[in-house]
Amino acid sequence: MIHAALKAFYSPDDAVRFLAERLKLPADDNGRAEKLIAEMNSGESAVRDAAFKQLKALDLKAACALGIALHAPPDSPEVRIRVEKLLAAMEDPVFRTRELEQRSRAIHVLALIGTEYARKTLDEIAKHSPLRSEREEAQKALAKSK
Repeated sequence: MIHAALKAFYSPDDAVRFLAERLKLPADDNGRAEKLIAEMNSGESAVRDAAFKQLKALDLKAACALGIALHAPPDSPEVRIRVEKLLAAMEDPVFRTRELEQRSRAIHVLALIGTEYARKTLDEIAKHSPLRSEREEAQKALAKSK
C-alpha cells in the first residue's frame, strides 16, 4: 500500500486504479458460498452447523455472497442471524486480519488522494461493500473530503 501512496504523488488516477483493484473482494470458489448459505437453511442441524463453519473458513471469499444474502428476503430468521454473525466475525477487531487492515489503509489513501475518481471509488465502497466497517470508513472519508 505504501507503493500506492508514493505512486499517488506522481499519478493519482493510476494510484486509484491500483487501490480499487486491490479493494475488490476475493472471488468465491465456484459459487461455493452460495451453496453453503443455502445449506444453512437445511432441516438438519448438523448440515446447518457444517455450512456455517465452512463459510467462516472462507472468510472474505464469502463476503460478497453473505452481503447479497443479508439484503435478500431471508430464507429463515436463523439463516439471517447466521449471515449477520459471519459478517460481524469477519470485522471483529480482535480477529481482524492483515487483509482487512490493508483494505482499511487503502480507503484512507483514497481519501488522501481526493480526486473525483478517488471519491467515486469511495462512494462505490460506501454503497456496495458487504463489510459494514468498510462502508462506514468510506462514508467518513467522503464526508471529510467535501
